[in-house]
Parts: sequence; C-alpha cells; structure tokens
Amino acid sequence: MEFKELTEIWKQSEMHQDEAIKVNHQLIKEVGLNKIKTNLRAIQWSSIFEIVLEILFSGFLINFMENQRGQPAFSIPAALILGLIAFNVLFEVYRLALFYSIKTDCPVLKAQKKLSRLKKLEIFDTYSLLVIIPVFALPFLIVLAKALLNWDLYELGTGWMIQTIIGSFVVAAILVVIIRKHPNKKLRKAIQFIEELDEE
Repeated sequence: MEFKELTEIWKQSEMHQDEAIKVNHQLIKEVGLNKIKTNLRAIQWSSIFEIVLEILFSGFLINFMENQRGQPAFSIPAALILGLIAFNVLFEVYRLALFYSIKTDCPVLKAQKKLSRLKKLEIFDTYSLLVIIPVFALPFLIVLAKALLNWDLYELGTGWMIQTIIGSFVVAAILVVIIRKHPNKKLRKAIQFIEELDEE
C-alpha cells in the first residue's frame, strides 16, 4: 500500500474519531443536564405547590375584603397580605421559568448562569424572611382571627402587637440561620456538576 493511500485512510479514521468525540460530548452534556433537572425537581414542585396554595388563599382574602368593606382596620391588613402574595407568585413563576429553560440543547455556560441565578433567588428568598415575617405576622393574625373566629384582636390593645412584632423578629432570625446552615444540597450539587461538565 502506497504512502498516499495510508494518509487518506488515516485522515478518514481521524474524522470518524472527531465525530465520535463530538457525539460523546453531546451525550455527556444531555445526560448531565438531565441529571441537573432531576436534582432541581424539588424546586419545581415546591414552586408549583406555593403558587397553587397562594392563589387559593388569594381567593379567601378577596372574599374577606368584600365582607369587611368599609372596615379599613381589617381590609388594609388583608390588602397588604394580598400584595405580598402577588409578589411571591411572580417570584415563583420566574423561578419555574428558569427551571424549565434549562434544556438539553442549552449551552453549558447559559445553564451555569441560570443555576447561578437560581442560587441567588434562593439566598434572596431566605433573607427576605427577615422582612416578611416581622412586617406581615401581625396582619396575618388580625385577618385570620377575624375571618375564622370572628375575633377583633384590636380590642386586646397594643401590648400584644408590640410583643408579636418583637417575637417575629426573633423567629425570622432563627429561621434564616437554620436555612443558611442547611442550604439546598441538590442545587449546590447541580452547580458543582455543571462546573465539572464545563471543564470536560
């Protein structure tokens, strides 16, 4: 066999090897992204659960506000809670959109950015408790007491309100510390995995 023929065979075999390497990389990427999505299923289902629950609770609040029309002492706290729920529904919808946008045809760098954004959203969600719990604990108690038991908590004076606000700061701080000590391990694992995938 002549040198020219050997060269042609070698080139063809190199081309097949390159194609095989590309296919292998694509398979690794697809399997990797599927594994990442599996690790993030908890985020998906918790977001869906929260959205459904908050929509149902919004219906309850709207009905309560209609019944308490002309009584701002009860309708204003309910409106505040409704505003919080609207914000949180948008927050969870955005988180779900990020989750669903991580597909097998998504470039690794884009997937990294989306996972990084999910991590930032998780941190924001945790630290927002330091504001949400102290600000909204009192309105929740006032609305629920009136709606479920027909109790007017305003009749008890302001002492319990001050204690509730102080107590809610303590509860919020404890919750944040616990959540930060036990972060979402699967999200961390997904981020670590895609970083390793990027190095391949």
